[in-house]
Amino acid sequence: MTPVPDLTCIVIAQRDETTIEQSLSALRGQATASEIQVVVVVSGSPATAAAARRTLPTAEVVEVDRPVLPGEARNLGLERARGNVVSFPGSHVVIAPGSLEARIRAHAQGYAMVTGILLNGTRTWAGWAAYFLENAANLPGLPAGELDFPPVHCSYLRTALDSVSGFPPVRSGEDTEVNQALHARGYRSYRETSIELYHHNPCHTVAQLFRHQLIRGSGWGRLMRGQHAEGRLVSPSGLRYWLIDMLSGRIWFIARHVLQTRDRRLVCRFVWSSPLIVAGALAGWIRAWLVVLARRSTVDDSG
Repeated sequence: MTPVPDLTCIVIAQRDETTIEQSLSALRGQATASEIQVVVVVSGSPATAAAARRTLPTAEVVEVDRPVLPGEARNLGLERARGNVVSFPGSHVVIAPGSLEARIRAHAQGYAMVTGILLNGTRTWAGWAAYFLENAANLPGLPAGELDFPPVHCSYLRTALDSVSGFPPVRSGEDTEVNQALHARGYRSYRETSIELYHHNPCHTVAQLFRHQLIRGSGWGRLMRGQHAEGRLVSPSGLRYWLIDMLSGRIWFIARHVLQTRDRRLVCRFVWSSPLIVAGALAGWIRAWLVVLARRSTVDDSG
């Protein structure tokens, strides 16, 4: 009888033949007494699939002959996952030694979602801005502990993940939607600081940064449309969040966490990249509302 893995790592990739080798090599180098399963979902990129098989022959490679959206790719990986804990290390992420064992230990305490510390691997002006915009809750120097907000870059107890029927098949925000749903249902989350991941984000240039934030904004706009259908968007708290907190609250959230680290070098990097941080947050906010208003206009016109 095949043993049940303690943890399944699902790596989704698309045209990542130049980066996936370092990501899978880091997984292969994890010294762990636990049973680990690795599933790599590659869509529309035979070269990436070949690199994955060459780098980590023990991985289960799911190859799709067409590009698929991240949410769909995650679900394809879940179909193969057998672990009690499921993690989604990206094809641009390098996991530090000991991080998988740390995830398993944190989940064993009963936490449904476990996140860690992310370190910046893209050290351009735009790369630092993207790092702060996406990883403010996962900065080095922040304390370990239970979180009172939905985490990002987290792993999951499989039983919790099954309660929301997987990820929506969308381009962006698939994990945000799931994490918010789990948090709303009372599932607990934890930041474990012995989990370290080096994130080599693709925002090397200002143009790439804005393109990425526009994609993120489209994902938020889709979430807002869903909340509008349920009546939550038009509630006082919903309007306050999407009109005010999504922009000014997001920037304050980033600044507060940077200051909490008490890391002078990180604070300097934040100040240096702050014009791009504000501009990127504004671009995502505007894009989200454009998606909502375009949808509402379509519905009104059709009525």
